[in-house]
Amino acid sequence: MDPAEDPWEEPDPDDVEPPDFAPAPATLHRLTRAEYLQSLADLLPEGTPMPTDVQVDTSLHGFTTIAASELTVSPREAEQYEAGARAVSQYVFADADRRVAFVGCTPSAADDACARDFLATFGRRAWRRPLGADEVDALATLSAAVAARLGGPWVGLEYATSAILQSPHFVFRVEVGELAPEVAPYRRYTDHEMAARLSYFLWGTTPDDALLADADAGRLVTDAGLRAATGRMLDDPRARHGLVRFFGEYVHLARLDTVSKDPDLYPRLTAELRAAMRAEIEHLFATVALDGDADFRRIFDTDATVLDAELAALYGVDPGAETLPEAQRRGGLLGRAGMLTLFAHATFTSPTLRGRFVRIDLLCDDVPPPPEGVDTSLPESEPGVPRTLRERLAEHRSNPVCAGCHDKMDPIGFALERYGALGEWRDTDEGLPIDTATSLDGIPVADAQELGAALAEDDRLAACVARRAYRFATGHLEIETEEITVRELADRFRADGHRFRDLVLSVVMSEGFRLAATELQDVCPLGERRSCETLCGAGTETCDGTGWTECDAPAPAAETCNGGDDDCDGTVDEALSRGCDAVCGGVQRCEGGAWGACTGMAPGVEACSGADEDCDGVVDEGHRTQVLDTTYTTLRAHHPGCDGGGQRRGPECNAAMHRLCAESDCRDAGFGPVENAGDRAIVACVAADVMNAPWASLSAIHGICDGSRQVIGSECSSAIHRWCASRGYVSGFGPVERSASDAAVACLSAGHAETRAIVYADVQAHHAGCHAGTRLGPDCDAAISRYCQAAGFATGFGPIENSGENLSITCVRP
Repeated sequence: MDPAEDPWEEPDPDDVEPPDFAPAPATLHRLTRAEYLQSLADLLPEGTPMPTDVQVDTSLHGFTTIAASELTVSPREAEQYEAGARAVSQYVFADADRRVAFVGCTPSAADDACARDFLATFGRRAWRRPLGADEVDALATLSAAVAARLGGPWVGLEYATSAILQSPHFVFRVEVGELAPEVAPYRRYTDHEMAARLSYFLWGTTPDDALLADADAGRLVTDAGLRAATGRMLDDPRARHGLVRFFGEYVHLARLDTVSKDPDLYPRLTAELRAAMRAEIEHLFATVALDGDADFRRIFDTDATVLDAELAALYGVDPGAETLPEAQRRGGLLGRAGMLTLFAHATFTSPTLRGRFVRIDLLCDDVPPPPEGVDTSLPESEPGVPRTLRERLAEHRSNPVCAGCHDKMDPIGFALERYGALGEWRDTDEGLPIDTATSLDGIPVADAQELGAALAEDDRLAACVARRAYRFATGHLEIETEEITVRELADRFRADGHRFRDLVLSVVMSEGFRLAATELQDVCPLGERRSCETLCGAGTETCDGTGWTECDAPAPAAETCNGGDDDCDGTVDEALSRGCDAVCGGVQRCEGGAWGACTGMAPGVEACSGADEDCDGVVDEGHRTQVLDTTYTTLRAHHPGCDGGGQRRGPECNAAMHRLCAESDCRDAGFGPVENAGDRAIVACVAADVMNAPWASLSAIHGICDGSRQVIGSECSSAIHRWCASRGYVSGFGPVERSASDAAVACLSAGHAETRAIVYADVQAHHAGCHAGTRLGPDCDAAISRYCQAAGFATGFGPIENSGENLSITCVRP
């Protein structure tokens, strides 16, 4: 294909002049799971057991800090925060010596000074700012009320402490900003907001007393104060932990805990080896990027390492070795076993995945998903005619539809083909010599070591690292008007010799980190007054420096049945009515300042109308959910791929069931089959909202659920459930239809469904074939449906989450 005709070819963004700078809007940053737990550990007495039931972080645009700023808190997560706050508070106050040391005094019912002092002090540390007098009053009132009812001042303080730790002021970093003439028309983050931004960026935890003291003194909105605080924090050991967290998310290290390999081929992939792989990469980043003034690019060419016995054996060196084997030419980060394990398949390597990581994550280039309908499977070798993976990929790339993307990824990955799916050195592939000679965008490279060297000299690397550091620090995907700041950070990073500590300081000092795009409208002289009026009279309004206050004239009120004109529109008691106690929605009307008699209608027969005709408080009951006993012959008429032979459950059957169920007015989608045998298929038709969820959004929740590597499976079930839950629904299933870019999913509301956290033993009692060894499949479909039916529901689906013996399911009401 002529490159000029490549549909994926886009202009180089660095060649486009960015618009003038403007910061992103202020936002609420929910603490990530790691930040939440570390903050609790730093606030509470040493040894306090941390909550274990805390929602696992989701990554969005590469980082959990961004997901925590964009995704909503589900009711389940709110319950987890409440339970966690109660548990740690109970532990702290259960021991007499521990609670006295924690509070610093002994409260009494006669004098609440001790309680108030503690609440103000602890609240300041937990909420990362001084508490207002009204906030201390509210907490002290709560403490006193609980003390009077439940057993004394210590119990009162326990409950007040729990309230502090489940407050949005703790769970979220609340950022509003403040007016400052030198940054108008924007707002700057306040000293205490800056303290929190710094501490969670650099340390991943709440500010310490010294940082709060800097905020109290007004030093963190000055250049000198901010530089001094950042320097002190970077010299603190906590910065090593906090910034290693950034790098771990940048290169996807969390996936090492769950990456799957064939146990018969790779029995050595133990939990201990996974941990050693992760530790080696974290040590590489920490020693090169954070210790001293080393050039960040040395990450890509150093052979220095730290090994345990298992990882040393994989590399073929002694456990005490401090460098990797020179003959293996691993070339820094890309040749580490952990990275090679992450970007490989369960049974063989993947130049595509490895090249894609370099292209997207290290160079910040774009690689679009494969076009719809393209076969992404690799050509198999003919029997008795072995071929290397490179040779098979060459045939795959001969298709011009595939070549546009694969030419961006595969050649990079060829440099790493000397290392197997676990990062082990190998001499042959399928018994044939391995060819690692390739190029990086026209730069010849012979192997992994030369690939690392080429990356180190590529200007795009510095730009990409700067961009990712800015995203992580600010907790949002940069907007167009921040592009100029991102480019300046990259230029400064290069000019400073690629020293990562200097990049961190540049990010902190940037306008994007310090300002919020809250534009000030109708700015007026502070304290000036002017006349105003409402429908109910004249008054005045005052300028508070950011705008005019509300008019202090009497405001129109809602009309009430009192014979007066409450809303000041000249009409008394107009059109007032209210419900009253009749079986089917009685009504009273206001006449002359008094309510008339209650009138109502008789109950009717419930229909599929969206109304409650029989007046029992439930809408469309008996119509919303139908467990339909049908056949694969019927389903095949709705999608030929669901024939009961080639497919009994899968994406084509999902579409067939959805289309069958959508023919009913009261039911929008369907799932199943919840039971099947022979030509018989039992399908659950339900009322739901069917929406398009981009594969990119689902993949951001669970990486493998991208419409290519997985369409139906445990990761996609979880991703769809979480996607629906983030939009206020209870749960969801699907995809009921799909395209290359989107998955149509069905989301269920609280009135239609309920999620339950159970164990596999609960559902195994309903079908012996569903247990922690099978996890999902037709036996589990049947077991979950039967479990929900036994609990009084119409049916159910899942697992929507599962881990070990635990699973969560969704039960659907009739």
